[in-house]
Amino acid sequence: MPKYTAKKQEELDVGQNIDSNEDGEEEPEENQWVKRPQYQTTFVVKKPPFPHVTIPSITQDFGASQFLAQLTLFLQEQSITLHKPLTEWTTFPVYRRLHLSLPPIAEVSHASPNDLVIATKHQQGVISLQGIKKPVPAKFSTVLVCVGVEEGILDGPLKGIHIAQVRMIFNLPDTHGAFHELLVYVHWFKPLRKYSTDLGMFQTSFSSQNHQQHASVIPVLHILHSCHLIPLFGRAANPTWVSDTVLNSSPSFYLNPYLRQYDFYHLREVFTLPH
Repeated sequence: MPKYTAKKQEELDVGQNIDSNEDGEEEPEENQWVKRPQYQTTFVVKKPPFPHVTIPSITQDFGASQFLAQLTLFLQEQSITLHKPLTEWTTFPVYRRLHLSLPPIAEVSHASPNDLVIATKHQQGVISLQGIKKPVPAKFSTVLVCVGVEEGILDGPLKGIHIAQVRMIFNLPDTHGAFHELLVYVHWFKPLRKYSTDLGMFQTSFSSQNHQQHASVIPVLHILHSCHLIPLFGRAANPTWVSDTVLNSSPSFYLNPYLRQYDFYHLREVFTLPH
């Protein structure tokens, strides 16, 4: 078993400046922050498997086309000063997996559930003297993120919660400053306002901004836990859709509350309780 380092925070200023997008969806405004107690503990391996990832690789392999611009914006908004500026030649330590230890649900178990967030690029197959290594498709987990206060259907336990797809888990390079908090680059989905009472599920789709994918860099501690999205198939399933790429193919999704007890409790049980 690899050794892990834990990143903890007793109280977290949770929020993110997400501007209005071109589809007319209103997003939380700047400085709409909420105080939230520490929700989970995060773990990553001590040594990142990709210690020096270049900007071209980040853009192409991880699909993070706005990475440098969004990271620069995040640093400005958080008033973080680096020892030297970020450039196209800066390299970043990148992780494949983020392990979460979630708070227990007393109604289910006193044990803390483990959760896993994955953001890994496609790996080519290799033929060598040791044998054949099959190609491994890229995998980018979807997660629930606490972003702040907003008005709408979620005037209750899920208020201020958005869905995002994690495209990269990374740190700032040590050569550029003393900021060591783990960060993630994410693609946002639209706010959880459309709810199917028949299915007991929210419907959403990717959010766009300025004619491109709506993206941000956020601290990893804003992530609550992973989540599962079901493609909205319509009357018939598209035969070209496969599990590895369906998130890039389907125009809309349902947020699945039935995959795990943890999901059911937070997305169905708590949401339907009077509040």
